[in-house]
Amino acid sequence: MCKAATDGVAFARDWRNRHIAHRDLKLAIDENAEPLPAVPMQQVDDALASFAAVLNTTLLHFEDSEIGFKHMLSPHTGAEHLIYLLDDALTAEKEREARLAAGDFSRGDFKARDL
Repeated sequence: MCKAATDGVAFARDWRNRHIAHRDLKLAIDENAEPLPAVPMQQVDDALASFAAVLNTTLLHFEDSEIGFKHMLSPHTGAEHLIYLLDDALTAEKEREARLAAGDFSRGDFKARDL
């Protein structure tokens, strides 16, 4: 299982070596450099699932239990969540502008905020 999990993340090594851990000079400045390959999200999900399987096999052996790793990731993090927050903010702003245009001057629309 460990070998399969390790082999399953081989695709990530090029990204790690040339972009994440060490910024590759040729990749950064040479437009003819070999680009980093696109990685389908399913491949990332499969790799994470293989490591979760290794960890759960170990836990089953020693603790007779498992961890639901899929459920540990918060849906309230990352770029996708930021997009939802921005959309919510734009919707709230449109609603506020509509209230003001209709003559509904609510105190909440004018409160000072400490950002």
